[in-house]
Amino acid sequence: MGDSYASSESSEDGAWEVRPLFSGDAPSTPPPAEAPCAFPTTLLRRPSLRFAAALAVAAAIGLAARRRGAGAARRRPSRARARGVSRTMPHVLHVVLDDVGWDDLWESRDLPPAVVSPTIFRLAKEGVKLTSYYGQSYCTPARAALLTGKFVHRLGFASPEADYWGPLEVVGDANYSVPLGHELLPAHLRNLGYATHGVGKWNVGHCATEYLPWKRGFDTFLGYFSDGIHYTTHAVDEFGGGAISADDDAVDEAHTLADLVYYDGDDASFRWDRGLDFLGEHTTAVFAREALRRLRGGGDAAKYVWLAFHGAHDNEGSLEGVDVDDDAFDGLAETLTAGRLAFAKNLRFMDDAIFGLKRALLESGRDFLVAVHSDNGGFPCARYLGGSNAPLRGAKFDFMEGALRLPALLYSPTLLSTVARGRAYNHLFHHVDWLATFLSAATATAAPEVAAKLGPGYDSVDHLGAINDAQVTGPRTRAPARILFSVSATGLVVRDGDYKLIREYGDSGWFEPDLDASGFSREDAKRVCFEGDEPQTFLFNVRDDPEERANVVDALPDVAARLAAYGDDAYRDEFFHFPLERAWIFHELDDEEAVRLRATWIDTSDDDVYRFIAPWGCMLVFDDGSTAPGGAGVRLEDTRGPG
Repeated sequence: MGDSYASSESSEDGAWEVRPLFSGDAPSTPPPAEAPCAFPTTLLRRPSLRFAAALAVAAAIGLAARRRGAGAARRRPSRARARGVSRTMPHVLHVVLDDVGWDDLWESRDLPPAVVSPTIFRLAKEGVKLTSYYGQSYCTPARAALLTGKFVHRLGFASPEADYWGPLEVVGDANYSVPLGHELLPAHLRNLGYATHGVGKWNVGHCATEYLPWKRGFDTFLGYFSDGIHYTTHAVDEFGGGAISADDDAVDEAHTLADLVYYDGDDASFRWDRGLDFLGEHTTAVFAREALRRLRGGGDAAKYVWLAFHGAHDNEGSLEGVDVDDDAFDGLAETLTAGRLAFAKNLRFMDDAIFGLKRALLESGRDFLVAVHSDNGGFPCARYLGGSNAPLRGAKFDFMEGALRLPALLYSPTLLSTVARGRAYNHLFHHVDWLATFLSAATATAAPEVAAKLGPGYDSVDHLGAINDAQVTGPRTRAPARILFSVSATGLVVRDGDYKLIREYGDSGWFEPDLDASGFSREDAKRVCFEGDEPQTFLFNVRDDPEERANVVDALPDVAARLAAYGDDAYRDEFFHFPLERAWIFHELDDEEAVRLRATWIDTSDDDVYRFIAPWGCMLVFDDGSTAPGGAGVRLEDTRGPG
């Protein structure tokens, strides 16, 4: 990957027009009186006008004071601003895209950014591209790492514990969560005085009230609990375990089970069926509007907004209500499959929303950070929305680079130095590192002090100083240098320096989106996504061989042994052995808990059609391995409070 920094390539701006962002009815939730929440009816889509307007706003609110004197002072901000803040804590907009792969944004070979992701492209061009950014290969472990700042072997989400992927993913009837006792990212920021707002996909546990987002650090939450839902009806995915149907009798034959919850910070007014207010709306519109409302409202406190978009997760209804310029996609329709084209339109819908949010941040007159990244790699074998990781090997659900290496960026017009802006940061960066990096930005604290405050149980590393100072040596070339993706008694996935070891996991191949367009069969795609159930061991030099073409495990046994020792030490000293059987209730558990779940969900609403996922009171698990009974959702005849 060359030097730690590389200059961004320039590109010609495409012609952008003035057009509506979203169409449809007014917001279903009333905004605060002091902060209108509806998206503006039009957005400037021509770059010159759009950024001229942004500069005018910047001048009006005094951001022009960032100009430096001659020499070195002109090249980078002061130490305080380089470390995170000037006089006030910055707003933080944290955007998590779902199943967006390496080949889906600015590196894409078939989705031109000027059409599909112009806002994200501009943020990357004017901010910092994190070109060695890593996540996890499943949705729930990705969010567990993001929210805790800890590698998932510490949390119970390190490896599959059965011959299917269920025990790793929190679906509608999953009886487990991130153990209590792990302080989550929003709680850390709230302790500093942030107003914290969760929007979108939660997916780290909801079976007891103690696990809910507003019990674990978020002041408000609008989103869903499970792995995937219909984009407009918000009905649970068929893999969600407990979808209401005559076949599994999860609740009854007469109702549809939806998964959308809205907690606005007021226990007295909370209802489990507030999701009825949003039925028929595309989740991107619902979540973007709520994020904008929270950024614009709520007084003078710094705001952390977690915006975990539903898109582009592979669920039904992805194009219903999607308002994008179809003319701009005419050329793509001739070269892309239906699934790939639908993916592109969903990505553009989210991109338009991000543009509106960026404008709101500029208008705030406050320092801010925007982080945008995916949770895991794309899934080329999808039914509705086809992501791509080409030319990287593998896909979501495996441990090749295509599953783990992700597009990511960090943007700020004031908190990133002029040395950093417009460049690529190639040092190892993982989901867990956002915790320390955001704390550094919020407190203007250098990396060693942040690490000392977090303590030895955290794996999070602050990158803000290294980014701003263009350090040749990145934080993860010092302890803790390695990234542990998965650890078990036999299996291991670890990256250390240039090398990645995959021990005792299945194989995966390569997928090319252009082959899909020219007749690449679904059976061929399945061989890429699910190839090789027989466990194998791989060692790759991913710096020199990012496509993982050459397995050098036999040629470099000492390197393989060194990386294996890291994993074995972590398993011995840090691995969290889950004290209860983790399962999907209607697949594996006894009838007693299934009956309790069914009764709880039936009582979430008296609507003629819909019932909603709510906590039914599973056993709680704590970080020390102890357990206790958990709280259930309040029944319909009660106050419908959150418990």
